[in-house]
Amino acid sequence: MALRCKLVAVKSVVAAAVLVVAALATLVTSAAHAQSTNDEMLAQSLFDEGRTLMDAGRFSEACPKLAESQRLDPGAGTLLNLAICHESEGRLATAYTELNASLSLATKDGRKDREAIARKHLADLAPRIPHVSIHVTQEEDGLEVRLDGGPVRKPAWDVVTGVDPGFHFVEAEAPGFPPYREQILVHERENKVIDIPSLRAPQASAQPAADARVMMVPSDPNGTASSGRTHPLRYVATAVGTVSLIGATVAGVGWLSARTTRDEECIPERSFCTSAGLDAVSRERTYRAGTLAGLGLGVVSFASLAFIPRTTSAPKAQAWVSPRLGGATVDVKLAF
Repeated sequence: MALRCKLVAVKSVVAAAVLVVAALATLVTSAAHAQSTNDEMLAQSLFDEGRTLMDAGRFSEACPKLAESQRLDPGAGTLLNLAICHESEGRLATAYTELNASLSLATKDGRKDREAIARKHLADLAPRIPHVSIHVTQEEDGLEVRLDGGPVRKPAWDVVTGVDPGFHFVEAEAPGFPPYREQILVHERENKVIDIPSLRAPQASAQPAADARVMMVPSDPNGTASSGRTHPLRYVATAVGTVSLIGATVAGVGWLSARTTRDEECIPERSFCTSAGLDAVSRERTYRAGTLAGLGLGVVSFASLAFIPRTTSAPKAQAWVSPRLGGATVDVKLAF
């Protein structure tokens, strides 16, 4: 009888979860459409502001805005402007890569105007790009080489590649050896070979491990005693579910408020938003994500209660740890 009741409860929870998931799917589809429109509007505003900053020569401010516009709504024209911005900012290798991609898109789209601009900038840029190659003096087992945090694997050693002018950070590590780290400065038009010296050095003497023994023994002869306490995972699931649903409610209120402000401050027909509108679009995205995440996590947390035992039923045991410290023996007993 108890088993039948539990199965009925599980089916009820699963059915409720299915309904909530279906509702969430509908909400996500609607949100995705709204998200696409919002992203396009925000991307256009970012592009316009980026172009204004470029015209004013403020490239360090313009480039991030153009990059974000390209991320939100990728476009060949935005990519070309971003490449020119990076070139003006001094990030020559980055600009060269973006110009090549822009040239391919312009050729594919039949945009001769953009193709001509990309080709001209590529021709002017090519001789200015500095190049580096990494040479490993002595290879060790497990050697890892990184340039600016990115891995440089063995096939890429001694291969010449373009980099942006400026400082770069080189690292090399291998098990059992002290790491090698160096910051190098690369100038425009410079060709530099980065030598990774041998990492061989006396290994640090390993500290002797403490003499320790760990023994698990049951607290009763049969090893079947039950603590009779509420299973701790039920507390965790309940707390997570409650907090998630409260957070989803708060985020939902913020979502509606931001959406109202966005509707008042943005003109979709002109792809224009005021500063308050742009802020509202950003807040609406954040609150929407928080609402959906909170709802999903809350449903999953409460649904999991049907599968978590009400009380702990694991055998009680004691752990006996006896490390030797300077000839003395310290016994620590842990019961759970």
